[in-house]
Amino acid sequence: MDYDKMESHYTEVYGKTFSAYNHDDIGEFVAPLEDRFDSNGIDPGDVFGGKQCLDAGCGSGRGGIFMLRHGASKVTLFDISSENVETAAANCESFGYRSVDGERGNLLDLPFADEAFDVVWCNGVIHHTADPDGALTEIARVLKKGGRLWLYVYGAGGVEWYTVRRLRQMLKGFGAGACHAMLSLLGLSTTEIATLMDDWMVQYLCSYTQDELGTRLSELGFEDVTVLPFGAVHDRSHHRTVFPRDSVWIGEGDLRYLLTKSGRTVPFGAPSVLPGGEYGSGIPFSDQIVEQLGGPFDRLSEAVCSSSTLGVAAAARVHLCLLEQLDTPLPFDIRRFVGEIDELTDLAQRARG
Repeated sequence: MDYDKMESHYTEVYGKTFSAYNHDDIGEFVAPLEDRFDSNGIDPGDVFGGKQCLDAGCGSGRGGIFMLRHGASKVTLFDISSENVETAAANCESFGYRSVDGERGNLLDLPFADEAFDVVWCNGVIHHTADPDGALTEIARVLKKGGRLWLYVYGAGGVEWYTVRRLRQMLKGFGAGACHAMLSLLGLSTTEIATLMDDWMVQYLCSYTQDELGTRLSELGFEDVTVLPFGAVHDRSHHRTVFPRDSVWIGEGDLRYLLTKSGRTVPFGAPSVLPGGEYGSGIPFSDQIVEQLGGPFDRLSEAVCSSSTLGVAAAARVHLCLLEQLDTPLPFDIRRFVGEIDELTDLAQRARG
């Protein structure tokens, strides 16, 4: 995919959604960031106060708002979508922050000098690039020695990514614009639409194990390579920490780090390049997940068949049912989720007549 096509695709997937957020939506979007720092005992003022910061993949600008709220002297907003850069800057200004500049570009070729920033914020971005390893290497290059990196990457495995993969297969060929319109017709909120579009329509949705990502981060000279165990109530790593028996259903969880660049690379020999492609890590899903969910998703896919409209409606219901469970502070109930898939399969069959 060339640069212009890539920008067009990501603007369609993210730009229209982010630009629809109002001031209150953005405020709600920033709130979990406060929870994550607080629950892990991190003072954001110590991290961002007086620092030159890069929001690498700025999206709506919530990372920039969060850093500026906690004393950043300047934030550079960077995104592959010029619409996102404009939206992020407008959102920062709506919260009273003007110490920002913005630039459109590719995370795989950052237009900044070596060690240009004290802090890089990269929250849920590199796993959507064509080359996650290249993106991570570029981030390390522009960060100063002793600088801090906030990084969030999808963790491999678990019910959520198995479900997303099956829904992506079900909706293959359905365009992002048509999908966004259909979700709007269903009356979903801006946040719900953003969540579903993020998982269904993005070209790359890579996920990784803690071991493979941690090894690569150490090779690139980062210290404190430990996944943050706590977060907002709905964070998957937080769930794994609170309900360790659910690890079979949660998988690797959310891989969130607050890292320090030491400047020393670790001599591991040949670098352990993060795998790219559509899904990144090639680890298989657990036997329990495949045994419990394989049949129900086969039946749902057959029920919606070639009807893209019915497929989007059923996929939205299934996905939101799953998120409702995962976002509550209770152990995951696989039987309940299977029952919900079966009920929606029956509805889809009746809708087809």
